[in-house]
Amino acid sequence: MKHEQSHSIGSRFFARATSRLMVVTLCSAVLGGSLLAQDNLGDTNESADSATTKPLIRIVPYLTPEERQKAQESAKTNSAPPGAHLSYFGGNVISSVEVVVVYWGTSVFKPSKSSGGTTLTVPTFLADVTNTTFWDLLTEYNSNGLTSGGHTGNQLIGRGTYKAEYTITPSRCTGTSCSDANIQAEITDQIAAGHLPAPSLDAHGKTNTIYMVYFPHGLTINLDGSLSCQSGGFCAYHGTVASTGTLSEYYYGVFPDFQSGSGCDVGCGSGATLYDNMTSVTSHELVEATTDAEVGIATVVAYPLAWYNTTYGEIGDICNAQQSPVATTRGTYTVQQEYSNSVTDCVVSTPRSATSLAVSAPSTAQANVPFNVTVTAKNSSSSPTTFYGGFVDFTSSDASATLPANTTLTNGAGTFQVTMINTGSQSFTATDRDQSGINGAASITVTAPSDLAVAVSHSGTFTQGGTGSYTITVNNSGGGATNGTVTLSDFLPSGLTASTMSGSGWSCSASTVQCSRADSLGSGGSYPTITLNVNISGTASGTLNNSAQVSGGAELNTSNDSATDPTTISTGSTLATMASPANGSTLTGPTQLFTWNPGSGASRYVLTVGTTNGGTDIYNQTFNSPTTSANVTGIPTNGAPLYVRLYSYIAGAWPRNNYTYTEAGSATPSAISSPTTGSTLAGSSQTFTWNNGGASRYVLTLGTTKGGSDIYDQVFPGTTTSANVSGIPTHAATVYATLYSYIGGVWPRTTATYLEAGTPTPAVITSPAPGTLSGSSQTFNWSGAIGATRYVLTIGTTKGGTDLYNATFTAPTSSATVTGLPTNGSTIYVTLYSYIGTSWPRNAYTYTTGP
Repeated sequence: MKHEQSHSIGSRFFARATSRLMVVTLCSAVLGGSLLAQDNLGDTNESADSATTKPLIRIVPYLTPEERQKAQESAKTNSAPPGAHLSYFGGNVISSVEVVVVYWGTSVFKPSKSSGGTTLTVPTFLADVTNTTFWDLLTEYNSNGLTSGGHTGNQLIGRGTYKAEYTITPSRCTGTSCSDANIQAEITDQIAAGHLPAPSLDAHGKTNTIYMVYFPHGLTINLDGSLSCQSGGFCAYHGTVASTGTLSEYYYGVFPDFQSGSGCDVGCGSGATLYDNMTSVTSHELVEATTDAEVGIATVVAYPLAWYNTTYGEIGDICNAQQSPVATTRGTYTVQQEYSNSVTDCVVSTPRSATSLAVSAPSTAQANVPFNVTVTAKNSSSSPTTFYGGFVDFTSSDASATLPANTTLTNGAGTFQVTMINTGSQSFTATDRDQSGINGAASITVTAPSDLAVAVSHSGTFTQGGTGSYTITVNNSGGGATNGTVTLSDFLPSGLTASTMSGSGWSCSASTVQCSRADSLGSGGSYPTITLNVNISGTASGTLNNSAQVSGGAELNTSNDSATDPTTISTGSTLATMASPANGSTLTGPTQLFTWNPGSGASRYVLTVGTTNGGTDIYNQTFNSPTTSANVTGIPTNGAPLYVRLYSYIAGAWPRNNYTYTEAGSATPSAISSPTTGSTLAGSSQTFTWNNGGASRYVLTLGTTKGGSDIYDQVFPGTTTSANVSGIPTHAATVYATLYSYIGGVWPRTTATYLEAGTPTPAVITSPAPGTLSGSSQTFNWSGAIGATRYVLTIGTTKGGTDLYNATFTAPTSSATVTGLPTNGSTIYVTLYSYIGTSWPRNAYTYTTGP
């Protein structure tokens, strides 16, 4: 809610003639219950709907040592005055306070102290305290749904953030005195000049930012006649600056110097150090600003006040001079206690504040099997609190465990999935990131996982053209039962095809040669066997390796998941077999001597060598028995697979043995030769040509992103060296071609980049429509341009101008909110550029600024 009122809060605060009355009233209010009773300051349960004309309290009062001692003595028996209560008057609170520290020049003293080897400063305090359970107690002052005097609140108070610290060079108050009006004017000018960040807004358009301003030694601050650091004056205060046409309403706190000789060193706190007093006063004003943001522009006890007490003032005023420690992960800070309506006392925590995290988990879990844990924030009474706003980090004694992502809790609780890997006693711990003392843990005994193993064997003789049978067994040799689906896959070699596949309790498919089941298999147990029946090709020969593999079951050890059964195919005669080089070895160069054992019954032999399975493109020669060797030349040296077949002519047939080798050298992938990389394609159809690099297969992909395949993705045999691609977009955008070559079991690749044919079509602003804008802030939305990778939005007072706005966005961003637009009815020019391919086409629009 923005209030169109004067920047000056002097008249809004109280008349200069009554400033002394305000201070006297506040000092009396904080001296304790006995003095308050004697002063008879009135009913504290005032109606928030009635406007009461009284001085508005928003300072930390300066107390003489005698006054402070009397207040502290009174607080020992009654920390809050009898009947104290804060009422809601309809004004703004701060939803998620964003703190900006401002130093008034370079000579500002920055207090600090050491805590456990860590240096604590005012910025660390502001970053830490707004993310503690101390801050969570403020949730009882949410305004959402509350109505007072016709004003309905809609804000929820959450944890805050510390933005940054800034040292300004002020043009005002460079001597020994400074008025509140000058402070407001200087902050406003510094924001306008860009030296301080502009206020940020919450989801309801209400300000989150407060500027905490710290002043140098020797500078006296004058708040409508009340002076800093002296009797009858103040130690700090917070204020409000109403919105203007170009600047949102913002909040600020004022803090004079607390060093020795300042006056504030004796009248502004009883902490152990200057730093403790400064953090106490800072917490006083920051909490008050959060719960009563617009007191600085209020003139009576009514709207736009938020939470206020007619007699005692704001949340911190009721508890002034009562300090307590707040522990964080970084260190322990001193804060001022705050008044809680729910507890009816001055506190640093309430039942809404968490003091621990309760972790619920099963007492036992199996390794590699997920289980759920529940984390619940609890207060000092061990009751759940839904108002916990902390960020939770998860750790485990099991360094290999799969843990949930660190996160916040929803309504103070969350359920997460955890998977432990190492056996034995393990722990799962949840810890508040900013207050490590708020934590919880659970112990889980992790039992051994399952460990599946497979065995495969055949029975009888496998003869060419006949049938055969394999028996496959899956057992669990691990210490725990299986969990989840177990899948058995068989990989039959060429020459064998599955006819049937079955097993009790298994779901099997002969077409995929797979079986699966989901029932648990206990430690040391075995599933019923699987029978795989196969047909044997009439050309099958030699020794064929049939492999089976098991997977799933939540096991960890996969080293024993495969088994191979070598199966010799019988022909009635003995085939020749390769003696050297050994099958599967790597050749030494382009020339190789192949030597074979003759076997029995063969009258002739044929040796073929090729770059494809069964190929003869390198060598194909027939030999009469008793020849048992051949010297082969011209072998490629690309590191690719080389396929060799040795045929034996026996009884009118040519059975064979197959061998595979690896060429010497390394893989060199083919490259696209046409069109030339970097060129512009002719249209939506294009023929791509590449050199034959000896690969057994090629894959050509075409996409609108690097490595993409959204336009084209096709596999070709090694003999193919071109492809015609259609359906290529024609938007003048960049298109990426990738050519993969399958060589030696790997897929090295080369890439080429082109520009599509056609004319680029830039993005179009979809809203607002050209016409008159409303206000100084406007969101521009645009349609995505095909092929665009970036957008630039400019706004100027001249055509193509950028004096009002100039920003670049990465696709797929399609909107931008622009602030600071004129509101004087002038014409502005908006240009939206789209980066497509290598060009920046644009669309231009004209608008009229509105009030």
